[in-house]
Amino acid sequence: DVAVDQNALDAIVYLAEGDMRKAINILQTASILKKKIDEETIYSVTSKADPLAVKKMLMLAVDGRFKEARTQLLVLLLERGIAGEDIIKEIHNQILNFEISDEKKIGLIEKVGEYEFRLTEGSNPRIQLEALLAQIGLIGKK
Repeated sequence: DVAVDQNALDAIVYLAEGDMRKAINILQTASILKKKIDEETIYSVTSKADPLAVKKMLMLAVDGRFKEARTQLLVLLLERGIAGEDIIKEIHNQILNFEISDEKKIGLIEKVGEYEFRLTEGSNPRIQLEALLAQIGLIGKK
């Protein structure tokens, strides 16, 4: 028997993006690791950035708390092994849902695009994402 909590199911729905086969594959992979599946297990087997962790990191950056935001980034990159490209995609998703002015959103999305391009060109993910957090902090203070 496999038990799946509601947060894990919500994470599967979010990550599968409407693709039932993807949802089943995520669940099957998670069930190999544990018989009681939680949200953390889902994000660990998919190597995707946890939206709540990314949101927390962004809120710290917007509030001008760069060191704390950077610590969150390092947890995602180094401890959880999330790819820089996956983190930046989730940053984009989170910015779209931020309760900030459209002017600030436009500025943030422009910066995300710039740094995503740098990542695809082979730049160091840690340096680029730290620089992006700094830019987010500057835009947040305006």
